[in-house]
Formats: sequence, structure tokens, C-alpha cells
Amino acid sequence: MDTLRLFFALWPDPAVREQLAKQQQHISGRRVPADNLHLTMAFLGDQPRSLLPSLEAALDTLALPALQLTIDRLGYFSKPRIAWAGPSTPPAALMSMQQGLWKNLAA
Repeated sequence: MDTLRLFFALWPDPAVREQLAKQQQHISGRRVPADNLHLTMAFLGDQPRSLLPSLEAALDTLALPALQLTIDRLGYFSKPRIAWAGPSTPPAALMSMQQGLWKNLAA
């Protein structure tokens, strides 16, 4: 079966990704290229390529509010040896968007 490893994510603008990439100098583990830095909203794992149109349709009715994130928390995924950064208090709009995404995906 033809599969893809899929996830939905928010992609910061290039300036923010560069700032985040610079922060990697202070942590151990594998460095992530600035172009790959993102905020995962839903990890789907390996999915059949044939599902792409349905998965993309999950975004059609999703409310995408403007929001501002304060990245003030660091963590580390030990198995892949990758650090992560995120907000200690996610904005309500972000959480609502993620819940809406999962609801649309479940449908």
C-alpha cells in the first residue's frame, strides 16, 4: 500500500523559525533545520495516499483565527533525540482550532 507519514501543523514565518533554530545551540540532541520547525496540531502517522483528498477536506470548514503564541517552554523527546519548544499556556483559540481539526478528522 502506498502510504505517507502525515501530520497537520502550523508553520511560523521564516523570521520566527530562524529565532527558534538559534535556540537549538543551547540544547543537546539532533538539530532540526529551520525550514522544518513547526507546531504539530495533529499527528496522523502512516496513512494511505488515497486519503489525502479527505484529509485536506478536513481543513475546509476549520476556523483559522489569528493568534499569537509565546514560546516559553522547552522539552525533549528522548527516543528521537529531538528537543521541542512550545507555549506553557496555549491560547484558547489554538486549543479550539485543534479540537475543531480533530472533530473534522473524526468525521
